Amino acid sequence: MLSVRGAACGSDPAWQPTIAAYTAADTDNQLRNYYQEWQANPQRPFTNTLAKSFGSGPTGYMCGIGLQGSCGSQIGCDAYVDNNDPAWSYLSLLSIANLDTTFNDMYTGITNGQLQYISKISNMSQEFFPKYNLMNPSEVMKWIQFAVAILPLFGMAVPALAPAVIAMESFAQGGLGVANTFMPVPADTTALTMTALQTFVGDVSKKAQDAIVTWANTTFWGYEDDMQHTILDYVAGGGWVDVTSIPSATVFEEFYFRHMVASTVNSQWNNSKIFTIFQQTDDPASTGCANETMWYSPEDGGVYCTYLYTESGTLSGYLDKPYGLDVLMNETYGISGVDITKSSAKAYRLSAFNFTEDDAWAALSNAMSSPNSTSPFLDGPGWTGTFTLPVCDIGTQNWTTAFGDTSAGRFGMLPCCCGPDCTETAAFVEAANMKGFQTLLRGCKRQFDGFEGVDYGFGWKNTLSFKWAMWGVGKKVGFVVSSIATFGVAVPVWLFKVAE
Repeated sequence: MLSVRGAACGSDPAWQPTIAAYTAADTDNQLRNYYQEWQANPQRPFTNTLAKSFGSGPTGYMCGIGLQGSCGSQIGCDAYVDNNDPAWSYLSLLSIANLDTTFNDMYTGITNGQLQYISKISNMSQEFFPKYNLMNPSEVMKWIQFAVAILPLFGMAVPALAPAVIAMESFAQGGLGVANTFMPVPADTTALTMTALQTFVGDVSKKAQDAIVTWANTTFWGYEDDMQHTILDYVAGGGWVDVTSIPSATVFEEFYFRHMVASTVNSQWNNSKIFTIFQQTDDPASTGCANETMWYSPEDGGVYCTYLYTESGTLSGYLDKPYGLDVLMNETYGISGVDITKSSAKAYRLSAFNFTEDDAWAALSNAMSSPNSTSPFLDGPGWTGTFTLPVCDIGTQNWTTAFGDTSAGRFGMLPCCCGPDCTETAAFVEAANMKGFQTLLRGCKRQFDGFEGVDYGFGWKNTLSFKWAMWGVGKKVGFVVSSIATFGVAVPVWLFKVAE
């Protein structure tokens, strides 16, 4: 957090950096009147004009990216008291200095977060998605847009900032405006390799940094930004006079980095058989869910847990830990399996298997209209739609297991019936990259009594390789002997491979 400034001038509450003092000084109205006078002859930036009119009237006073030292030069109230200035002048300039620091910290956070992300890209491909390593540039653009849009939302769920909710909401909307305007859709949509991704992220993040610079300059000059807000909207209610709840550059950096990593992993995991299962229960301990990814939702009445279906051979496999989950959860990345599950569950409850970009923006807008509840900045990777793994609602069926548990037989446990009366099964199967996956049909025929009544979205195939995989040793030997006796030929060697 930022350091608390200006706690001087004795114990007089009128001069302390608090929302109460800001309100008592009628700061919003006084500042608005001053702003209207400035608008009649705006020869210098509004903040510069204001600073020169009160206190010690410093020379060279400017606010913006890279100008923190100058903008923060009037952070003590003594000069105002000595000059017989009203308290509102000091409290408004203190708020402006703190707002300037916030802009600079967001800029620094994006800069360092981007560098940290780029340095980890090559490791990420090996750890989290060993089978897939191409990225859609439009998706990458969207991730950075959302990161920039979310950073200013930090104040929407902080109780200490509730009295200044209008200012916090305005600042959050300003971030949305910047995110929606600073980047065009990529002209070249060719999939990016990991090497190309590093360059692309660097270029786009630079545009995000430039957008923050423009936003800050526009604000401190006194002009309207893309959302028709001025600096008056941002400091209203004392939103920046008390900075104890405002994040530091390091916090912004960590958020930006984790958001980018989470978005990358989600994009790639959605190309594999990684999914989330929901089981109705009021006793989470009664399920087989692995603790690493289990999230209990009293509202939904059950537990969610996330798995990778690992194929151990032809027509065989088991529920396992998603690629690199342990690494993802370590201090380098700080993304928990519970957050992954929670985020996917919320996206599913909102839009089933079709969580779109419009849904994501709508969720951000809802966060701004419902202060003091939650926010994507506070939830981090657990925010709705950061992860969008498909969810199979198995009802009260007990089809969850510990990671790597093979006790259920050659197929392991499978998501055989999704949604009420299994009506979501085909949609889930397609979303989970299981359409055409013959292991699912054969496993569910054994596992689920209602198998015949379920639409999986594809049909049964009876190839020789599938039959061979399911036969016992005796039947395989008999088939070989019969083939030799009848046709004078032996069965190809590959058919003798027994499923692991």
